Amino acid sequence: MTNWVLLLPLLCKAITQVESGGRWWAYNAAEGAAGPLQIRMIVVEDLNRIHGHRVYYGWHRFVPSIARRMFYEYLTYYGAHYHRITGKPPTLQVLARIWNGGPNGWKREATLKYWEKAKKQLKKLEGSQKEVK
Repeated sequence: MTNWVLLLPLLCKAITQVESGGRWWAYNAAEGAAGPLQIRMIVVEDLNRIHGHRVYYGWHRFVPSIARRMFYEYLTYYGAHYHRITGKPPTLQVLARIWNGGPNGWKREATLKYWEKAKKQLKKLEGSQKEVK
């Protein structure tokens, strides 16, 4: 386990606020995103593919503890992938952008606005004005 994995719980709290304001019942019909972390079915399917068998179902997105586990597994997997291809450990910015834009979300300009929202929530959680990288 690398040190960046230890940042996932903090990032999860921030992203929960960005995505749903902490509402476990949140549902975005236009995107099919559900639960506190607004997980789409493509993430559920991807995690099941990674596991090699069905571990998650769509309703799991509404269960906060399971949604968090899905978040950790997804970002641990794709954070490690980022590390392998770039040679650099993922930052909070990279991880947030992967969550928003998929495995290559860290490259997409469209995820920069999402990172700004996540960074704002991280600063609130940290209770300080120090810069979050």
